[in-house]
Amino acid sequence: MKDALKNLKKHWITVWLIVVAVILAGTFISRAVYTEVSSVKRVVTTKSSPKVLFSSNCLYAECYERRMPSKEYSISINNFDMNSPEVPNPDEIKYTLTAQLKVKYNNQIMTFSELAAELDGDTETYNAIVARAVGYKIGKTQENSVSGNIEEPVMTEFSAANDFQVVFGAPSSYETLPGGSRSTDRFKAEVPSRDFEKTDPEFYIYVKADPDDTNLPDIDALLYGAKNEVITAAWSGQLAESNTDSDDYDFYNYIISGSGSGKLDIIWDPEWFEIDDFFFNSSLSGVVFDGSSTPSEIDSVTIDGVTYTGTNSNKLKKVTIVVDSQNSKSRYEIQLYKKRSDTPYIGDHDAANYIHCKLQESGGSGETTEATEESNEP
Repeated sequence: MKDALKNLKKHWITVWLIVVAVILAGTFISRAVYTEVSSVKRVVTTKSSPKVLFSSNCLYAECYERRMPSKEYSISINNFDMNSPEVPNPDEIKYTLTAQLKVKYNNQIMTFSELAAELDGDTETYNAIVARAVGYKIGKTQENSVSGNIEEPVMTEFSAANDFQVVFGAPSSYETLPGGSRSTDRFKAEVPSRDFEKTDPEFYIYVKADPDDTNLPDIDALLYGAKNEVITAAWSGQLAESNTDSDDYDFYNYIISGSGSGKLDIIWDPEWFEIDDFFFNSSLSGVVFDGSSTPSEIDSVTIDGVTYTGTNSNKLKKVTIVVDSQNSKSRYEIQLYKKRSDTPYIGDHDAANYIHCKLQESGGSGETTEATEESNEP
């Protein structure tokens, strides 16, 4: 025993290093196992998305083509996040709104200066296109208000005389949204009625709102008028989490996506799931409900030949939303809370068994093969 102690004292540095290495190795292994397990369970972040306190009903940080539902179209510029209108920007926002008429030539959308360069001296073609570029206008209708009467604006027509461009709030005299309370400026764009006689637009009104504050994003869009097309409505829903038949998650996300317009029933078993209240708040979620956002109760639902009923013959819950991929959204995400802790949501109790969606036939509930999109201004 004494010899062993002498050897330990003689080589105490080596022994200490070995002990530390073993402790660290155990820590790393435990950390790796914990991380692996928790990453499987972590299906949703609890960190809220940052609010962008400069928004619009039709302009976005990424430029989209947006069909105008009528010849006159209202454009709002707001000092709040569209998902949280109750929280206004505390600071005044100075911005410039630039509108420019653009033309589609050889399947490319370009300015008239770019068109002239593209035609390379072909003045006959250029003048013929300019001659058709009439009846496109923009004006400001209302300032710094979210309610009240909207005054008729002074409309300015896009023309070669103003380089097919109209600017509101040049840097020397910005448009402003006061801080501290909800504030909205409204503009109106107008296109000629003849645009709605064809489905392929020739001219676009490009609108961009550019705030002076570099912490706020520029927002823009390409607005156009065109005939409303009949589009086959196809919507479906599925859980975002993979392998729900074998993996039991702490939390679930139900993704609904599709195209076309109509009324979509969302049905779930309240014994197994509770839907986050955020979804039912239209002003926050942007969801348009058909009637009340309060769920109703139904005995059963049949989808693709399969009939679903509630657990132990209890009622299912149902809510109906209005879907319109062209004028509204093409994707919805619903957050689901688990109601039962006594049974894993796998196998015969696969989580996917307890939430469904079904597109109504026009005029009633059921499946549909085709729906006509209606023009509704957001």
